[in-house]
Amino acid sequence: MPLMGFGFLLQLHPFPVEREVLIYTTLFLLTGTYMLPGFISLLLQQMGLIPSLKMEEASARRWPFIIGFLFYLFTSIYLRSFPIPQETGRYIMGAAVSIGMLTVLLPYTKASAHMAGVGGLLALVFFISDAYGVDLLIYQAAGLLMCGAVGSARLALNAHTNTEIVLGFLCGFGGTSFALYFL
Repeated sequence: MPLMGFGFLLQLHPFPVEREVLIYTTLFLLTGTYMLPGFISLLLQQMGLIPSLKMEEASARRWPFIIGFLFYLFTSIYLRSFPIPQETGRYIMGAAVSIGMLTVLLPYTKASAHMAGVGGLLALVFFISDAYGVDLLIYQAAGLLMCGAVGSARLALNAHTNTEIVLGFLCGFGGTSFALYFL
C-alpha cells in the first residue's frame, strides 16, 4: 500500500519529481515498509518468537507490529527530507499511526491489518480530492470496492470477524486521515 499511495500521489500532485529521486524514493519505501519489516518477521519466526508468518493469533502480532511501527515511523521521518511531495511522509506516518492503533488493540482483538492498509489508501484518495479540489469520485468508488473485496476475502478465509474487519478499516482510514491533515 505505501508504494501504491506514493504512485497515486505522484500522478495527481503538481510537484515535479526527478527520475533519480523517484527511483531512490521507491527503493527506500520498499526497503523501509516491506523488506526490512518482512526480514525481521522471518527472523522472529526462526527464533521461535512467532509461530508463523500468518500470525493467526493476536499475541503473535505484537513484535512484528511494534517493529513495523518503528520502521514506518523512521521511514516517514526520513522521507520529509526528500524533494518529493510532503504528503508522502505524512501518508507513511499515517500508516505508522494505524499500526500503532492495531498494536494497542491487540490485547482485546485482532483487528485486520489488511483492512487498515486499504482504509489508509482510501483516506489518501479522499485527502487528495479535498486538498487539491480534484474530482476523484471514480477512484473513491474503486477504493470503496477494494475495501469491500478485501474485507470479504478476509471473512471468507475466516481470518477475522466482522468487528475485526471494521476496526481494521477504522484504524487505517482514521489514522491516515489524522496524519495527512494534522501531522
